[in-house]
Amino acid sequence: MSQDKYLRFWILPEKDPLHVSKVEGEGQPTAFAYNNNGNYIATADTDGTIKIYMQNYLTNTFISRTLGTLNVPVYSLQFSYDNRYLVSGSADDSACIWNTASGKLVQAFPYYSESKVPVLITNDSNNIIMTTDANTAGIFDMSFNKLRQITTDVAIKSMQVSSDGAKLIILTADNVFHFYSIEGASLTNYIPAFNESPITAYAFNNVTSKVVICHEDGSLYVLDLRNLLLDPDEEPEAFAAVTEKEKESGEVDDSEKETSEETKPYDPYAKDRKAKEENEPEKEELPEPEEDANTFYKDGHGIIANFGVGMMPNPYSMNIHLTLGYRNYELLKPFYFGGFIEPFMGFPSSSYPYSYEYDGTTLSNPVMVGARLYAPFGICIYPLRNDFEIFAEVYPGIAFTKLWNGRFDQLSAATKFYPSFLMGIKFGVAWDFMNLTIGGNYDFMFGFSASIEAGVIINLGGSRTIWGKKRK
Repeated sequence: MSQDKYLRFWILPEKDPLHVSKVEGEGQPTAFAYNNNGNYIATADTDGTIKIYMQNYLTNTFISRTLGTLNVPVYSLQFSYDNRYLVSGSADDSACIWNTASGKLVQAFPYYSESKVPVLITNDSNNIIMTTDANTAGIFDMSFNKLRQITTDVAIKSMQVSSDGAKLIILTADNVFHFYSIEGASLTNYIPAFNESPITAYAFNNVTSKVVICHEDGSLYVLDLRNLLLDPDEEPEAFAAVTEKEKESGEVDDSEKETSEETKPYDPYAKDRKAKEENEPEKEELPEPEEDANTFYKDGHGIIANFGVGMMPNPYSMNIHLTLGYRNYELLKPFYFGGFIEPFMGFPSSSYPYSYEYDGTTLSNPVMVGARLYAPFGICIYPLRNDFEIFAEVYPGIAFTKLWNGRFDQLSAATKFYPSFLMGIKFGVAWDFMNLTIGGNYDFMFGFSASIEAGVIINLGGSRTIWGKKRK
């Protein structure tokens, strides 16, 4: 949407626009938004006219509809994540909620428009976030009941909801990005200022792991939040910016470039931290703890020992078993493979209908005994914390089974071992060295059985990989 009032729509990487149209009216464009799946585009102008353009995929054309005319400039537009609503903020200190399908005004709220900070709607489409004064952002429900508020020391310049919907990212006039929990309205992290020149534009990627920032002096920064996102009580490190031109020319060796207090990023929490440190008693220096970060996958190998109980098909009711085996996590990470042996004993139901004769001895209600041999192939990941793992596996195997009357003084009163093939699947969780597993297998002779197991994992060396780093 350009200042000559032309709306142009491209499908990348095509060079020619798919659609070009001129917006009617006297006002100049002031706000622009597109929805989550790209079939709605909204525009607003200095006259307060809000239009929605709907893409017709059959003809690749756009159909426009005017939602309303507020007669004052509209500063911000945003679609809700479910595409049901469009929220606007305008110069008459009003924030409006529009129904995207009908085009009708749903609700209007008072809004602090002097700062021209965008009005936001949360990813669950249940809350509105907007400024109530220069330093305060309020979180409201859809009926304008205030739920929480966030107050900053420096004036709010812009706001954005993180991709996961859990954080509110506030840019203040001192070029600092503050990350607040939307649920608790508490400060969780911040990005320090790397340049005193005012920020003119910025954009986070679609997983809020990187941000590109443009400044009024023409400088541009691409920041990796995994390295630069700081805790509220964490002091930013000194840095020295080096341009690509300087690197290519060899004029500056950024590995040896000196840093000073003047090159430090602005730290908005330095005073609070200094006062806190002055009031705290001196502490004995302790060795730095190991890095505590979420792990992604596991290296090394280990031994597993589990005890389990299971349900068996009729005419048997349940079984008990012991699982012993080996897993290797190193060669195919994050996948693993191994080998297991599982001796088991199955107990007949109370209404067991059969009897057997073997070597002249009648086997009434015989116990089933045997062992399974199988080779699992699975995946093991650490999605939450470095000592909590989730794993899943499938396995082919073979079982050797016999019937026995259960009396140890009559071991001869048992059938011979019968082989059968089986296929199975297991899901499990482990915390530290303990694990819990549920699963089932289909034996081609006896049918389906399910089981639950608990036991231990004995790691035989190796490490866990944390974003490319190793943790023992």
